[in-house]
Amino acid sequence: MNLFTNTYAAEMAPYSPGQKFDIGFDHVETGIAAEALNFGEAAVKNSGDNRIKKPAASGDKFRGIVLKSHTVETGKGYAINDPVPVLRQGRASVTTSGAVAVDAVAYADVSAPGNFTATATGNIATGGVFRSDVTAVGGGVAILEINLP
Repeated sequence: MNLFTNTYAAEMAPYSPGQKFDIGFDHVETGIAAEALNFGEAAVKNSGDNRIKKPAASGDKFRGIVLKSHTVETGKGYAINDPVPVLRQGRASVTTSGAVAVDAVAYADVSAPGNFTATATGNIATGGVFRSDVTAVGGGVAILEINLP
């Protein structure tokens, strides 16, 4: 009878969505969720108030990257009206909707709300660039560096 079962991988994943990538300079603001938000997603200004939501149209105002909080259970994310840490300057891991390359300009993907893409057409400028690549056509997790005022 085996008393010990190891279900862990040999190595940890290098990063998960919403994690700050390093201890370099960053600027984080707190927003209030207008809808449910997950770690590593794009956040835009909600119309009519100062809350934040996922992108829905190319005219939305990009606010930053939703960061992971250790007070929120992984997989649950933030609920409506929760305070949400939003990265405005610095590097964090994000979810992508497709393949991206290092140094490619990043956009918030309107067709896959919350995700990021390297495709400009119909999407929202973030003022950022990818610092890692994703080769999978279906997307993955990449490092995004942004520098918003």
